[in-house]
Amino acid sequence: MHRFEGDDWVDVFFEVVKHDVEPVNAEPDMHSELVWLDPQALPGNVIPSVRFAVGKIGEGEVFSEYGWS
Repeated sequence: MHRFEGDDWVDVFFEVVKHDVEPVNAEPDMHSELVWLDPQALPGNVIPSVRFAVGKIGEGEVFSEYGWS
């Protein structure tokens, strides 16, 4: 996703199709937690740009833009 929120960013998302381990938060000073979530039932505290990207991925989009006028 090409994102603009004050600065120009490129975010990369990966779809996990099979998992049998718990994710590990390797940057606890930057992230409160790292968990597996159902993309159809994201909690309210998901970052808006991430929520947007997950929605686009669910629609089959492989590229999206966020925050540009």
